[in-house]
Amino acid sequence: MGFFKRSRQLLSWREPIFFSARTRDRRGWMLRGLLALVIFSAMMFGFYAQKHWGKKGPKFSVAGGVLLSAFIGVFLTATLEAPDMNREATIYDDQITSFGNAGTHMSMSTWPLRDVAFVQLIPPEEFGKPFGAMVIQTRRGQGRVGVPRHLPMRRIADVLHRQGVSVILNGWQPPEPEPKVEPHAPPPPPDVMPMTSARVERLDEGEAGQIISPFNYRLGMTMALGPFLVSLIVGLAGCAYAIYWIAFVKGPAPLHPAIAGFGGLGLIVFGLWFTGRFGNLAPSLYLLRVAKSVIEMRPGAVLNPRDPDVIYIDVIPRANWGKAMLKSFSDTGLLKVDELSRTILFEGDLERWRIPAASLISAEVESYRAAGSVEGQQQVETFYVAVIRANVGGSVWEAPVSKCHVEFRPKDNRLREENAIALRDRIRAIMPSGPGAARPAQPGVVS
Repeated sequence: MGFFKRSRQLLSWREPIFFSARTRDRRGWMLRGLLALVIFSAMMFGFYAQKHWGKKGPKFSVAGGVLLSAFIGVFLTATLEAPDMNREATIYDDQITSFGNAGTHMSMSTWPLRDVAFVQLIPPEEFGKPFGAMVIQTRRGQGRVGVPRHLPMRRIADVLHRQGVSVILNGWQPPEPEPKVEPHAPPPPPDVMPMTSARVERLDEGEAGQIISPFNYRLGMTMALGPFLVSLIVGLAGCAYAIYWIAFVKGPAPLHPAIAGFGGLGLIVFGLWFTGRFGNLAPSLYLLRVAKSVIEMRPGAVLNPRDPDVIYIDVIPRANWGKAMLKSFSDTGLLKVDELSRTILFEGDLERWRIPAASLISAEVESYRAAGSVEGQQQVETFYVAVIRANVGGSVWEAPVSKCHVEFRPKDNRLREENAIALRDRIRAIMPSGPGAARPAQPGVVS
């Protein structure tokens, strides 16, 4: 028996970037400015004391001391806003959380549902911003969470209402009670197995392993980390140049050291943001090109790699969900849902599939949380997969697949979920009517 109750994630989204700063009132900005002024004054006093009473260390001119003090004051105050750049709001079955981190600097707010008196949802039109807000009223005070425009307020209201939370939203009425959905578990075998069997075969040694070869894998990792490493090196160089000029170069302080320092900090922050949102884009586009070239040379390929309807996917076995692995996928390649022949075709790095619609059992969207999930800790990322189940040789065969990041859009929970739902719907469109097509569309969550 466990000592802690495992929370079940119901809904998650990213807050609008810098939500707190964009909605801060005048008093809040005055407090931020006062903090920067206090830090500036403390640093100025330290430089003054060093210049007049210090025996060792660098001596700063008045201009240098002012510039360096202002830089430190603004930098330390700005670090308070860093976690707000990437905050993730999540509704669990027992709490609401808002979590953000920027390296080792983290911030987290938690509101247990038992303490919530009511939640007011404010759409963008009423909030007067390009995004909405969720106001959480508890016995101890009030909290506020940002809601992006693309997330319907009614969806949040329905989720909260099912957990017994009082919701205030103009024009919304509580829905009819729905059957309770149990936490995710592998689906049971179907009552009736389809008569048609799909064909899943292993590629021979001469064809397998050419897409994710050791060279291609290492090159992809380099592409993923390259932007951050470049921004970190250049950014640190800019900061070091600014500190060197102010600390050791005598004479009037020009403007370019400050530009180099602030530019370096901004470049490091941008590198972190870009790597988190677009780090997989270049490797995926490169491996997509490799996959098309490799498959085009295979005489027994089941699809045309130049077909515009093919998508580049990873196959992520259920056993790898939520585990800390450098490579969580077991296969990668091109998949096509052929509406004309009513067949799912896949040409991968290790396997080849030909799945007629008549052999399909179900197509579902399921999800799992990122590795390192522990009690009481918020997880930023949720991964969505389209789980294909079919009859292969009289047994239930399963393939959880995820579309690779090949769109120039941030790879976040929303994009993953949209891609998984789109693929599921394309598969369901070719399926014969039956239990498989009638399964609920609500994604399950594995913690």
